Amino acid sequence: MINKLVIALLVIAVSGCASIPEPVIRSSQKQAPSKVVDKPKILLVIDSTLENPYMEGLFFTKEVGIQNSYGKVGAILVSRLAKQGIEADLVLHNQPLPFTLPDGGYSYVLIERLERFNVQSSKRYGDYVSGRLWKASLFDLTDPREHRLILDEVYSSDGVICVQGANIANQVPCKEKYLEYLLSHLMVLKGNN
Repeated sequence: MINKLVIALLVIAVSGCASIPEPVIRSSQKQAPSKVVDKPKILLVIDSTLENPYMEGLFFTKEVGIQNSYGKVGAILVSRLAKQGIEADLVLHNQPLPFTLPDGGYSYVLIERLERFNVQSSKRYGDYVSGRLWKASLFDLTDPREHRLILDEVYSSDGVICVQGANIANQVPCKEKYLEYLLSHLMVLKGNN
């Protein structure tokens, strides 16, 4: 009886705990910023508009789904930047029109925009999103006459699943590597190309 219970628990643990791969860079172009800013103010924009139809759940609205996934990611990033003495604000962009860069108030704007994904279907989980392809764009707004693109990177990552707290085999290391990777998009500001 005990052996059957142990085997059943192992089967459930192995089958229920998928593993999420680390982010993979598909293409990347970087430039140095116009000037070094002692106390930069950063606007972090997470644009998950494409995923909107899949953010609603049986027990929560689309807005709650977005907040529980991308809102959580953004809040952690803003908090980590604050610990480094960098002021940052978060915008969760979920509109069909592209995000418009602000005219002032920020030194840099980092936009993480979902470009493409796959929809998987299973009897157990229903429809779910995987294979997310993202575009990271970092704009230098320190010169009011020109908004310069200083980072243009395309990468694949489903790391948001690790931040949501899903039942994944590598959840803690996946979450840390995903957040570190997103923060690395700002390293161009320190000259670490």
